Amino acid sequence: FNVKFAASDMHTPQYANDFNVRYRFLQVSALPNKELRLAHDINTKGGINEANFGAILDSWVAALRLYAGYARE
Repeated sequence: FNVKFAASDMHTPQYANDFNVRYRFLQVSALPNKELRLAHDINTKGGINEANFGAILDSWVAALRLYAGYARE
């Protein structure tokens, strides 16, 4: 899953790296145009059933909440 945030002067490589050092399962990248990209990889090996997909979505929502808390700091 990926999401991008609009450009901001606070979206620096240091800002992204500070998050990435603290949290493992969500990757934050500061893009050259000062947009911010969040990426959450999933494993689809062996297929995805309904229960598995629900757990994946729950994990994505939890990761976004984690980032939201970091962004408010």
